[in-house]
Amino acid sequence: MERIKNLLLLVLLGFLLIPAHGQDIGNWGRAYRPTPDKSDSYYNRQANRYEKEGDLLAAVANAALALKLADKKRQTRRAQETLHNFYEKALEESIEEVKSTKEGFSTTEGEERVLAASGIATTYKTLSGTMEVLKEIPKDKLKMKKVGTLSFEILDFSAEITEADRELSRAIDDAAAYYYRLGTELMTQADSTYAADTTGTEVEGEPDLSHEERMSIIRKNKAAAKRFLKSMEFRRGYKDAPEKYALAKDLGTTRIVAMAFEEQYNKSAYGEELGASVANRVAVALREKDYQFLEVRSRAIQGIRFVEASGPEENTLEYLMANREGSHVALIGVLTAIRVERNRAKPVVDELEREVVVEKQTYTDSDGNEKVREIKKTVRATLTTYSKSMEVVVGGTYQIVSLINGEVLKSGEITGTDTFVYNWGTFRGDKRALSGYQQSLAEREELDYPKTAPMVKEAANRLSNNIADDVESQYVAFVGR
Repeated sequence: MERIKNLLLLVLLGFLLIPAHGQDIGNWGRAYRPTPDKSDSYYNRQANRYEKEGDLLAAVANAALALKLADKKRQTRRAQETLHNFYEKALEESIEEVKSTKEGFSTTEGEERVLAASGIATTYKTLSGTMEVLKEIPKDKLKMKKVGTLSFEILDFSAEITEADRELSRAIDDAAAYYYRLGTELMTQADSTYAADTTGTEVEGEPDLSHEERMSIIRKNKAAAKRFLKSMEFRRGYKDAPEKYALAKDLGTTRIVAMAFEEQYNKSAYGEELGASVANRVAVALREKDYQFLEVRSRAIQGIRFVEASGPEENTLEYLMANREGSHVALIGVLTAIRVERNRAKPVVDELEREVVVEKQTYTDSDGNEKVREIKKTVRATLTTYSKSMEVVVGGTYQIVSLINGEVLKSGEITGTDTFVYNWGTFRGDKRALSGYQQSLAEREELDYPKTAPMVKEAANRLSNNIADDVESQYVAFVGR
């Protein structure tokens, strides 16, 4: 069975396909044939590789092509040896594997059954294709020293191929029905009436579900959507699978609303409110991660509190829970502080010296040859290097909160940083003593520190990305795929 799976993998990797025998089997059950338009030496190397891997049928298939194409003794001999040593064994092993696979066929379902049926069809077609190549080999290439004329048992697998394709087509139909049935059962279990949760308000008669109960419904719908998708992988458009997939995907999607972060720093010192932009950037970053079962949006209500606090009614978590508008969880947070640090390093003084050419003289050596000698001199300089830096750190905390019961599901403490570093220098003495980089430093003038507001904004942007990454690893990766 393992070799059959290897053959199937080769098919999927793009080897030459032989058309199916009239059955609607898609890309399943295709014969393996070596990549076309290669040389005899290439096919012999492939045969040797498959022989070492224990895939004798693939080895024989390559050797047959090599012998058919070979025009040199060495390549002819290599192909003959492979066929002489392994043809009978490959034939015997292949038929035995098919027999073994058939014996366990009735106990398999879904994709496993299709793989088994596909493996049987692939093996028969590969054997048949290899024998077709063997029949095309000129008789003079079958003469092998110390062995005589090679002969091969050429079998007709037409009937087996027809039956294998028929069985494969049935297996594909059964797999489509199998996954469709699983999806339907999961949707029924999920009780979709209450999973949609689109009103966001109390509905008379709505069950009092806990957060975990409602998320369990979502998980079952998500699993159902995957089953419908699997069904359509075997039969595109099977029954009403596309419609059921769309519904199950909608009901299996976790919806997150990112609320504007509360701002606890001194806003007047930085000239910009960052809470809404942080939430928006987190929402955008999460959407870009492109999880199939996740929907993220942002709302600009400022300052949703971790716990109920004084202030406008819409600034409370209770208000958001009562007006969740289809969302299941909220991302709320606080920008706790902005730290700005400016530093100037102690100047570094380097005493430099370098030997440089100051003159070139032409002279005649003892043999009368004209030559050039370099006159060198040691030059010196003192380089003073200065450095200044500025760092802005925006700190924040976040919580993922259930909008069903207010439970805190995940939390984190994150920072975002933007830095500025600048070096320059001055020198005394001979400029030639400086390296190219040192000269570039000496030519720079001191710059002022950057304005704080743009660095704060950039640090906040990085904070947003860091929060999105943390939320992904802590929560989204589990609910979104």
